[in-house]
Amino acid sequence: MLNPTKSKFLLVVVLLFFLLESCSKKSPDSVNPQAPITITIESRIAASSDDAEEYSTLAVTRSSTRLELTTSSTSVQTVGVRFPGLALPKNAAISKAYLQFKTGSSSSDVTSLTIQGQASDNALTFGSTSGNISTRARTAASVGWVPVPWTVVGQAGLNQQSPDLTAIVQELVNRPSWVSGNAIAFIITGTGKRVAWAYDGDIAGAPLLHVEYVTDDSPPLINSFTYSPTPGDANSPVTFEWSVSDLENQNDPINNLVTCTLDINNDGTAEYTIPDCTSTTSQQHTYATPGNYTAKLIATDSDNVSVSTTIPVVISTTITVAAAGDIACNPFNNPKFNGGIGTSIYCHMLQVSDSIIAANPDAVLALGDIQYEEGTLAQYQNSYDLSWGRFKNITYPAIGNHEYITPCAAGTFEYFGSAAGDPTKGYYSFNLGNWHIIALNSNCSKVGGCGAGSPQETWLRADLAANPAACTLAFWHHPRFSSGKIGNNTSSTAFWNALYNAGAELVLVGHDHNYERFAPQTSAGVADPNGIRQFVVGTGGKNWTSIPTVQPNSEARQSSIYGFLKLDLHPTSYDWEFVVEPNRGYAFTDSGSTNCH
Repeated sequence: MLNPTKSKFLLVVVLLFFLLESCSKKSPDSVNPQAPITITIESRIAASSDDAEEYSTLAVTRSSTRLELTTSSTSVQTVGVRFPGLALPKNAAISKAYLQFKTGSSSSDVTSLTIQGQASDNALTFGSTSGNISTRARTAASVGWVPVPWTVVGQAGLNQQSPDLTAIVQELVNRPSWVSGNAIAFIITGTGKRVAWAYDGDIAGAPLLHVEYVTDDSPPLINSFTYSPTPGDANSPVTFEWSVSDLENQNDPINNLVTCTLDINNDGTAEYTIPDCTSTTSQQHTYATPGNYTAKLIATDSDNVSVSTTIPVVISTTITVAAAGDIACNPFNNPKFNGGIGTSIYCHMLQVSDSIIAANPDAVLALGDIQYEEGTLAQYQNSYDLSWGRFKNITYPAIGNHEYITPCAAGTFEYFGSAAGDPTKGYYSFNLGNWHIIALNSNCSKVGGCGAGSPQETWLRADLAANPAACTLAFWHHPRFSSGKIGNNTSSTAFWNALYNAGAELVLVGHDHNYERFAPQTSAGVADPNGIRQFVVGTGGKNWTSIPTVQPNSEARQSSIYGFLKLDLHPTSYDWEFVVEPNRGYAFTDSGSTNCH
């Protein structure tokens, strides 16, 4: 039997042992548990094949600009929307989910919709085969929706937001083979009609999936992910920017490092790794080819927990344009033609064309009076064709007054063919990169007038409304403003007003045989930073004419020079440079850059 003294000693030893043992262990996480954190992910339709409509005939279209939910003008249809690359962990506790649409056109029919998910671990893109949407297996969970009328086009608010889809998303992430990064597709059926923008109609307004889930082991948060400029420019760097935070470890200086990978094509290849993306918040990348891309940002914390998001990236391209008018001398009865090489002062169409070839443009705009003196086909074939005809396949002509000396400008339309537009009109439009380009006919008496309400002006307004491009350029022959001896021509005032109201940037003209640049202005000649900048470029080779009276807002001019205007048309801006013919020693230069409105 132990004596009392020894018993007390042993008791003290045992107590000390337990105290020391407890002090040597790290406090368990349950002592100060982290509150659950809600994670939000959003993914917008980013490809034509990710939203589609199937008619009652089972035919599928993937290129509609609008999604009709669910009655089109001819058929009740089934609509599918798909969202790839969703960073939803398997068995994640979904707390909220909905689809956000943007109104594509007004509709107030009584409408009843049913939304289901595709019962798949990883939904495939929609194909064009018959019944590709309706034959897909569907979730047991479904959600009904009776949307209120959509009366405001372009609205993306609560009225365009589906009811909560938590049950559908939960069923999908609970599937045995679900993994983070898979795709979810929703299938919408019903009666009535609501019209939403599709990817091919409004990339920024295409359907969006919003999902929230709760986690105790929180991944980092991607607060924002953007790129600029928008759209981007092929062969020029775009800058991706993001804001990433790690709420779980924000107070832990050792474990708060977040690594980001940037997949600029969303093809599973991480082109860039950013070791500390809470501090480094941008990365530049240059796309070599224009097109629509999807960029993916993946953020991974020190616990190897990741989250990702994607954004659509639109890459346009810089288009180089060469422009001039008043070009080719008469080859038959003008001794200054001199076999096509001209004299020291006259008929420099070949030399100017040499400069254009050296610039390697994507397009050439011929600003009227293209072939002197009458613009017959024979004159074109024996003069213009030897010089500027070398880039005929990329040339877009405007019709000048000399062309109409030949009845109906027949020689010009025969030489250029469909590139000159309808021979009864001589006005047309087309797109170059991100720019909308309009060729107009300023020979007003030949086409029913140029004033407000004339056939051409009415067509112009309709064309501008149908092509709301970020940047717009128009070209014709007779200048609205000119300091040259021919001077201002008010017959194009209605053109100018229509273009001004549409936010156009540039007008190119010829007729006066000199070069002149004007500041942006209204049709009344009032300087206006939101106005249109006009270039007179009558320097294509024929001859020079003087500048007797400088007009208001004229910023640069030269009357004894040949050359062309070089424009680099970027997605949201343009650069200009007047390029002189080679080997002449001209001291004159003019260049600059301006953003589109």
